[in-house]
This record gives sequence, structure tokens and C-alpha cells, in this order.
Amino acid sequence: FLTSTSSKPEKKLSSTELLVLIVFGVIYAIAFIIVVLYLKKHPLQQRQRYSEDYIKPLTDEELKLYQNIMVRKYIKKVFKFKKSGIEASNSYKKSLNANGRLDRIDLSINQVPIFLTSLLKHKRHEWVAYVFCDIEKAKYIWTNKGQDNTTVSLNVSIESVVDFAIKHQCTTIIKFHNHPHTADRWWDLLSPSQTDLNTADYMSDYLYKNGITLISGLCTQGEFIIYDYQFHDNSLPKELRMDYLKEFNQIASTEQHIEMHKTIHGLFAREKAIKLKVTTNR
Repeated sequence: FLTSTSSKPEKKLSSTELLVLIVFGVIYAIAFIIVVLYLKKHPLQQRQRYSEDYIKPLTDEELKLYQNIMVRKYIKKVFKFKKSGIEASNSYKKSLNANGRLDRIDLSINQVPIFLTSLLKHKRHEWVAYVFCDIEKAKYIWTNKGQDNTTVSLNVSIESVVDFAIKHQCTTIIKFHNHPHTADRWWDLLSPSQTDLNTADYMSDYLYKNGITLISGLCTQGEFIIYDYQFHDNSLPKELRMDYLKEFNQIASTEQHIEMHKTIHGLFAREKAIKLKVTTNR
């Protein structure tokens, strides 16, 4: 007798399954090529040399790069200003002295711009505010009124500002002024004028020479922007200052040197200009 046997039809891969297989195949191929190229470029002896170098103190150039990386991380953490937060009370707004007054405050540094923006909101004249900060907090604020709604200047000398900052160990000053909303200046209120820029350049250089960081901003109708800054080493924790790092580099343990080398040899670790990570609330 002849018997017929029916075989099951072969199962075909769906287009989705085929696509997944192709993607995984490409990924594995790329990974294999990267490993081969790495081993070719960095033979065992070369990798061993890297291991030996990692336990050594950093060179002067490596130490500069390490400080640059760590300072960028610190600035991003401490000076990334908040879009919202603590605002000035109405009673404090009304109590401001047009001729100038110094007050104590207790604010985190990243809350200062939003506080000053609320303080100067709806002012019909230009006002200027100087906030004196140490490494951790904002401690004092000076405010005074301008002559009209287009100009304002500090009612005390810049020398007295430096003397006060040094006396009270304030290494950072955040300077704000407002642009009142008027019929003839409504189109670019959140942009510094050329006078604003010139003043910021002069004061920034002067304060920097005296070991003080100046951050300049302006606000209008509840919005703020930072338009100038120059950081001094004194505004940094001692652990990030070059004189401290040089001493630490000589006495650090093997594990600490390895971590420092890992930091400067990371994928994105390269020399960059130190920039203030600022978020406006516009």
C-alpha cells in the first residue's frame, strides 16, 4: 500500500521578526569591529602602560584639565538658577529705600535671580540690587533707586563694595537691575543696553582683580536674564582651587589618582570654556 504523509508547511519569518534579526546582526557586527579595532590600537603592552600611568600623579596640564572638568560640574550644580521659587514679600518691596539700604538675607544662590525679579517687578523707575554671597548662601543685599526709568547706578563706590565683600567673606556678587515697561521701550526689555554691557565689563574686571566673581543680570515684568559673568577661583570650594589641587595631587592615594585619571580620560572630558548654565524664566 502507498501511504501519503503530509508535512507541515515551513513557517516564514514576518517582516518585523526579520527586521529585528537584521538590527541585532548589525549591532553585533559593529561591537565586534570596535573590539577588534581597540585591541589593534591598544595592544596589551599599551593598556598596561595606561594602567601604570593612572597610578601616578597628574601632570600640570592634566591637573588643569581635571580642575576645568570639576569646576564645570560645580557651576552647573550651584549656579543653575531656578525658574521659580522664593519671592520677595510685598512688605519688603514697599520698605525699600530709594537712597540705598543694606539688608541681611538668607537664600540659596540658585534662588537669587527669581527673588530679585519679584522684588523689582512693577517698579516704575530703574533700581539696582547687589547680592553678596559666600560659598554656600546669599547673605546681604544692597538696593537703590535710579534717577528715572532709563538709567540707574550704584549709590556707593565700587571700592566700598569690594571692602564690604572681603570683610564678610563674600566671594560672589550677583548684580541685577530692572527695565521698567513703558510705552517707548517695550520691544527689547529683556536685552542689555550697550551701557549695561560696558558697565558689566568694567565692574567685572575690577571685582575679578580683587578676587570676587560678578554675575550680571536684568529683569522686567517677572522675567530675568543673565548677560555677563566672570568666575574667580575664590568663588569655588577650596577642594577645586588650583593651589589645593596641586598639594592634593602629591599626597593622593593610588585609588585617588586612578579616579582623577579616569575623570580626565572620560569620553566627554576635554578642555572647554567654563560657562554658566543659566535658565531664564522667560
